Amino acid sequence: MQQIRVIIRLALKKELADAIIKALMPDNIDFPEGLSMDIDNDEKLKIIFTCDDPDKMSSMINITDEVLEHISIILNTIGDTDARS
Repeated sequence: MQQIRVIIRLALKKELADAIIKALMPDNIDFPEGLSMDIDNDEKLKIIFTCDDPDKMSSMINITDEVLEHISIILNTIGDTDARS
């Protein structure tokens, strides 16, 4: 089975990365079958989208776009010019 992955890595201060994770957690529930999102914050904030079903590629693109929009809003709302770690 072919698997498609999108990985987003962001170098942010821990507090800001934690706020983004907290905001995204509700989005990580009830994903359509064949799609998943994993979030990790070890050294950099890492968000991994996985699609196991090529027919759901457009859904994965839409979800990725929505998450990036959420991150942008969070950075513009609570982030500062020194948000990077």
